[in-house]
This record gives sequence, C-alpha cells and structure tokens, in this order.
Amino acid sequence: MVHGGDKPPAGALRARRISFRSAAYQSVDDPNDITAWRDFASLDEAQACVSSARLREVMAEGGVAGEPNVWFATEV
Repeated sequence: MVHGGDKPPAGALRARRISFRSAAYQSVDDPNDITAWRDFASLDEAQACVSSARLREVMAEGGVAGEPNVWFATEV
C-alpha cells in the first residue's frame, strides 16, 4: 500500500492496536450519523487508541466533522 509522508495508513493504525471485534453502523435516518465499536484487550488500550493524534488525523482524512462522542463500557 502506498501512502504519503511518514504517516502509516489507517489500516496500519488498526493493526497496531490490540482489538478483537469491531463493527460500524450507519443511521437509517441520517447517513452522517455513524456508530462504531471495537473491543480491546484492556481499558488502557482503548484509551490509548482514542487519545492518539494519529486517530484524529485518520478521522479528519475520512471526513469526520465535529468531535465524536466516545464512551467506554464492559460486556456483562
């Protein structure tokens, strides 16, 4: 895969994080309303991913406008 500069492509960003399952959903009422979830091995891994500068860059490159709503949960 070819990409510019020294930034890894979005796929490489995903590969560096330890995640097990993920999915993305689009609202039937608003195609700009996207919900994405991902399982991580630990809360620390999830928080590191969310706070990474590269994730912000990838979201901007993907056209994300505005600040995402992020929350952490555990399966019961």
